Amino acid sequence: KRKDYLHDEAREENDNKGIIKPEKLVYSVESAIQMTDRVLKTPITAQNVETISGSDDVLNIKELFQFINTVKTAVIDFNNSANLPKVTALCNKIPDLNAGDYTPNAAMRLLGSLGQAGATLSYSNAANRLEEDLQVTKTILTNINLIINNPAFAEAISV
Repeated sequence: KRKDYLHDEAREENDNKGIIKPEKLVYSVESAIQMTDRVLKTPITAQNVETISGSDDVLNIKELFQFINTVKTAVIDFNNSANLPKVTALCNKIPDLNAGDYTPNAAMRLLGSLGQAGATLSYSNAANRLEEDLQVTKTILTNINLIINNPAFAEAISV
């Protein structure tokens, strides 16, 4: 189920120098948008967030994060030669997505130790943050995709 092959596929050798073709990058960005959308269409609950740190990751959040981070790197690499300042600014706004950031911190774990209600509250907060970060990421990736497809869109998109 590894998706990072898309990043590798996006990078092709040309004169012994790796360059990223825009059409391949667009495909990878669109795949990241679709994967994010698939997760967002599933209710992100406290129970789903609780599984992120384990092997029972129902929503494949860890895989999604890894893929989005790979796509972000590919976009930055592409932009080094394309020189689209808005793309750089947009990439910098993509939240750092790490599974550990969506598990309760020590204070929340203490609250969770008070019983089921506390545990639900601590994971509900994490679920809300996760959903918000994924919405932001999806919007940014969509804007990046528009600019890569047609650099003229950069004028219409605010950062």
